[in-house]
Amino acid sequence: MAASREALVGGRAHSVTDVAFQHGFSDLSHFSRVFRKAYGCAPHTLLKPR
Repeated sequence: MAASREALVGGRAHSVTDVAFQHGFSDLSHFSRVFRKAYGCAPHTLLKPR
């Protein structure tokens, strides 16, 4: 989870879907739920605009 958060915050991600798949999740909904539980926010809120 920490690596996926760093990818979002660091601007290395094109989308939340890419991050989820790159870090071993095959279900975007599951990734979002786990991420929100771990960090208290939705993953898309950390995605840096390009």
